[in-house]
Amino acid sequence: MDKNSRLKIWTAVALGVAVRLFFLFVSKDNGGYLGGDAGRYLLQAGQWLEGTIPFGGLYPVGYPAYLAFFIKAFHSIFVSALFCVILFALFTLWLARRANVSAAWLTALDPVGAAFGVIVGADFLGSILFCFLFVKSVEARAAGHFGLWRWGLLSVGFLSAPRLNPWYLFVPPLLLIFIWGAPPKRTSSIKAGFIFITVWLLLTAGYVGARYHQTNSASFSGHNSVLVGRYIVGSLFVGEGKSQDLYAAMDMASNELFAKQKKEPNYGWPRFIKDEIFTYPGIFSRLFVTSAVKTVFGHANAPIARFFSGKDIEGPGLWIGFSRGVGLKERLGSISPLWILGILANFALHAFIFFAGIRGLISLVRQGEKSLAVSTALILAYFTFSPVVFGEPRYFLQGTLVLVYLMRYRFKEEAPSSLS
Repeated sequence: MDKNSRLKIWTAVALGVAVRLFFLFVSKDNGGYLGGDAGRYLLQAGQWLEGTIPFGGLYPVGYPAYLAFFIKAFHSIFVSALFCVILFALFTLWLARRANVSAAWLTALDPVGAAFGVIVGADFLGSILFCFLFVKSVEARAAGHFGLWRWGLLSVGFLSAPRLNPWYLFVPPLLLIFIWGAPPKRTSSIKAGFIFITVWLLLTAGYVGARYHQTNSASFSGHNSVLVGRYIVGSLFVGEGKSQDLYAAMDMASNELFAKQKKEPNYGWPRFIKDEIFTYPGIFSRLFVTSAVKTVFGHANAPIARFFSGKDIEGPGLWIGFSRGVGLKERLGSISPLWILGILANFALHAFIFFAGIRGLISLVRQGEKSLAVSTALILAYFTFSPVVFGEPRYFLQGTLVLVYLMRYRFKEEAPSSLS
């Protein structure tokens, strides 16, 4: 990498750091950097400080442990957010060396990444950990390194990500496609894949077992079928016009389920979800599509506004009008020009990243790396559609980073085997 490229990368990183520090110090006094989930995270961090592993909380135990460390060492939550700015700089420098100069600029200037990169929450840490492990896996595969210790440790790493955010739990099986499809060391890659998935299964079972021992619940975190069911059915209720408020609709969904269970004790959330979807397929389809679009191309207007106000900002609720098929025009008319500018800027940037990343996938197929392309496409699809009906752009932070990395194949027709 020449001197001019290094200068461009460092300039991009410096600008990204400046934006994130601006968001942090503007919101330091009003608490805007805390975010809506901070209370639950801090509750679980307090349990760590008391010497108890907080298996019973809504979130996995990893990010609360991160917060507990900074509270114990620095008596400050703010320092934990500052440390994320340092991690952003180090990660972006590392990624740009493996991708290209564009990776630094796109990572630095992405408003969603900048906003959620300093908000107290596990989304940013989970995304950079996942992308780091994904790239290291691609590099190991490209170099023909299929040592069992290497892939066992990578499996441990990939299982660290769901300790921060449960969305990552089911990604490792999708990686088997590119591990087992790696040419030419077929036997070595099969053994590496077997070790990779075995370690994942054993450690997942151990974690779930420990959580069950403390909470009597066999789920990986508090994001279980009850919570997912409340979100899905509650969103459908809003789309049906039963409520204007999602959380009130979620409570309505729980009450309706309890009423059904009085008549039929075995009636549970899976059947309730299925019945509602089959009753209102049009509403569900619109919600599903809206969720995917919000996840991949969504904006960060609300969290950015929170930095300045210290309060949760309600958006115009366009998804409500779209899901119902009525009232969308009225809601569009109530949006401020500044809000529209934020939507358009985010959409333009993410659309560029998305289509350039997809071109990178196509380049991989042309180079004969079909298993790597298929595995990566499935991972991106998983992050796009797994939120079902409650998609938010923060759920695709890691997907955006993977797409940025894939752009290296779009702009430099360079086969994975030439990675260094």
